[in-house]
Amino acid sequence: DYSPAFGRIKDFRIGEAGGTTRGIFPYKRDAVGRIDFKTSNFDWSAPEPRIDFKDSMLTALEGSVGYSLGGARVEVEVGYERFVIKGAKKSGKKHEDADSVFLLGKELAHDTARGQVDRLANALGKMTKADAKKWGNSIESVAGNGTAVSGKVCGNGTGSTGNACGKSGSGTNSTISAAIGTENATLLSADTANINTQGMANNINTLTKEEKAIVAGAFARVEGAEIAEIRAIGSTSVMLNACYDLLTEGVGVVPYACAGIGGNFVSIIDGHVNPKFAYRVKAGLSYALTPEISAFAG
Repeated sequence: DYSPAFGRIKDFRIGEAGGTTRGIFPYKRDAVGRIDFKTSNFDWSAPEPRIDFKDSMLTALEGSVGYSLGGARVEVEVGYERFVIKGAKKSGKKHEDADSVFLLGKELAHDTARGQVDRLANALGKMTKADAKKWGNSIESVAGNGTAVSGKVCGNGTGSTGNACGKSGSGTNSTISAAIGTENATLLSADTANINTQGMANNINTLTKEEKAIVAGAFARVEGAEIAEIRAIGSTSVMLNACYDLLTEGVGVVPYACAGIGGNFVSIIDGHVNPKFAYRVKAGLSYALTPEISAFAG
């Protein structure tokens, strides 16, 4: 049968299973060309996007089959609802699917984009020189101004041949990759002779929006940021209900109540289905059209 529904999704949040997601960044609305998952195509300056979905309204399908004995019955009920993300497929946009693509940023990328200087300094101190070298190389490989941005992160002495980064001495600082030197498991916080992570964090916070995007994007590549494409959420429910007619004598319309348990199978990203335990309580009215056929509302 067809069952009208008024489902709604509120306060939707997305993150990696390990809990490492610190922030969500939307795809640029004015990015040129086809949808491309490069970190430079995400808006690092945008506030946390609110991810909303259209109400399911009358698009839910639901059916049930069961066995009735006297005033009691047992039924198996299957239902389906689909919630499409709001903003998708608007005319005039360069990308119809841009509103459905998000980058899940981790600690370093998030703190850079949000200007959380002290947290960024602490997180930088936990980086190994091997990861920091990759980060520096990623920044410096950006065509045009990558090397200059790397020098600004290190501070005074941009473009010099020094071997320090984030230090206060004028003329002693270098680019990130040159200051890091050898790639190894040493933490940046341990190399106090050449590295000052608080100074680096302060310098990063003074960069322009475009320069911060380069730094945050490089962090995202090193940290292994995830990209999620969410066009819609589908929910398939399978329930086992036990129902009972509350009045059975002398009335044409019979009120009933049901309680059931089962599961919801939620599909958010293509190919990924998450099973969830579910329970349901419902009530309604039934009317006997014939001894064998009844109409239900509830």
